[in-house]
Amino acid sequence: MLVVGSELQSDAQQLSAEAPRHGELQYLRQVEHILRCGFKKEDRTGTGTLSVFGMQARYSLRDEFPLLTTKRVFWKGVLEELLWFIKEGDLGPVYGFQWRHFGAEYKDMDSDYSGQGVDQLQKVIDTIKTNPDDRRIIM
Repeated sequence: MLVVGSELQSDAQQLSAEAPRHGELQYLRQVEHILRCGFKKEDRTGTGTLSVFGMQARYSLRDEFPLLTTKRVFWKGVLEELLWFIKEGDLGPVYGFQWRHFGAEYKDMDSDYSGQGVDQLQKVIDTIKTNPDDRRIIM
């Protein structure tokens, strides 16, 4: 079991270095590590949590999509929610609005926001098309 910060950091680095390419196996190994070595902490719910400092997960989207298969995922719902965000579904100044009009002032769902703020989704799409190696493609 890990005791101090430097040992914890080196263990997290080792775990990342040894992480398999398959995203779900990486996730499962990290969960196992957290259950085995995590530090107990109090949280706002009173349930408590296990914590490991510095653990990272990296997933390549080049050849696969990191969807868990070890638990049931309502894939249709995930897809519908994503499409709803893209279509600027209205929940106020969050999600779809932030994706399509970042920085614009939100008034109400009936206002026309054309040309206001930054359309982050379109910017990502345009950058992927014109400069796919750009390291700043993020939304």
